[in-house]
Amino acid sequence: MYKQTSAIVGSGCHSKHIHILIVSLVFLLIAFPVFSGDGQIDILPGGKAPFVISNPGSYVLTDNVTMISDVHCIDIKTNDVTIDLNGHTLTGTGSGSTCGINGKTYDNVCVFNGKIRNFPSAGINLQDNALVFDILVESNGMGIQINDGAHIRNVISSNNTKYGIYGKNNCLVQNCVSRGNGGTGSTAGIMLEDGCTIKDCVCMNNTCTQNGDYDTYGIYAGSNCTIMNNTCSNNTLDGDSYGEARGIKAMNECVIRNNTCCGNQALKTSGKDAIGIDANYSCVIAGNTCNKNQAKGLARNGCGIVCSAQCLVTDNICYYNANLGTAGVGAGIYVEGANTIVRHNTSSSNSGKGAFNSMGIYIKFIGCRVEDNLCSMHKNGNVNAGIYIEDGSADNVVVRNTTHGNIDMGISMGNAANYCAENMTSETTGIDNTTGVQMGSGDRENVSF
Repeated sequence: MYKQTSAIVGSGCHSKHIHILIVSLVFLLIAFPVFSGDGQIDILPGGKAPFVISNPGSYVLTDNVTMISDVHCIDIKTNDVTIDLNGHTLTGTGSGSTCGINGKTYDNVCVFNGKIRNFPSAGINLQDNALVFDILVESNGMGIQINDGAHIRNVISSNNTKYGIYGKNNCLVQNCVSRGNGGTGSTAGIMLEDGCTIKDCVCMNNTCTQNGDYDTYGIYAGSNCTIMNNTCSNNTLDGDSYGEARGIKAMNECVIRNNTCCGNQALKTSGKDAIGIDANYSCVIAGNTCNKNQAKGLARNGCGIVCSAQCLVTDNICYYNANLGTAGVGAGIYVEGANTIVRHNTSSSNSGKGAFNSMGIYIKFIGCRVEDNLCSMHKNGNVNAGIYIEDGSADNVVVRNTTHGNIDMGISMGNAANYCAENMTSETTGIDNTTGVQMGSGDRENVSF
């Protein structure tokens, strides 16, 4: 027979092992941070002192934070940090020189999924290779400030007192809205330096109200940038300023394609130009719509597109751009540099006042080619023309364009050995041009090509 015996739980060595295991687990829970899963560390700043992150890793905010001291809310002191705001809001005091999230000397920081408000320096201030997405930043100094190689997407930056999004080189900004930013000093919805891509963004109602030499831009981009599928509208210069209002300002060798830039304005009489798109050397400006950009200053310009030398300006629409002051140029397309091609554009009903001009296309320098454009209904300036070559600008070629409804002339060829051929323009009143083509003594027409 076998004798059955009962084990006594908690007796002997077995009891000691269980006791030691329980004590060890309690010690581990006390000694180390609590993790929310997948290696993420829960955080909750207290509002009085900066919450400092000194170790790389992933951090999750567990509640809203309202600061009661003028310090950074989250201060990053290491590379390689990810912060999930977890749908919560960081709120500053509105005073001091503080940031919601500050990591300006450390790289590879990712911030997402939350709101940041009322920090006077910046909502988010990060260094190289930052990633910021699904964020609302509002009523800060700078909305988001980043350095080289950043990627910003699905961000709303609104009502900040400086720039909505401000960055350096080789950044990508996409699917963002930057609106209502500005106040004192120059401002922009998005301002980046060289080698950046800005696409599918909305930059509107950004305003500078300070007197002096200050500017307002929907988008400002450095050289070698790609700017496409953006809307930059109703950005305004509203101070007694010698600055400028631009929907898009781009430096050299940029591609500016399929953007809408409408209703950008310089309001005060001492203000400078209001331009839909303003591009420097060797840019491609294609497929854009630039309407109702207006300047009210003395002897200033309201234009749809302004460009410098060696650009390609093609397939754009420019309507109702105007200078509304006592003098100034209203032009759909204004070429300020040599050797630019202007083709397949529609430019209509642009207007200037006083001693200056109303132009569909205005060529100011030498060696440009103007072909296959439609320029119509220019009426309100001292000189009104569909296409206007400035006197002294030589070796420009104007071919196969159509003009009508321009009060003074369809095409004015200047007086310096320019070439004109195969254009469709009539010489009657009413809906047609008073003069079809006005040739200068040094110009040539009907040249074989």
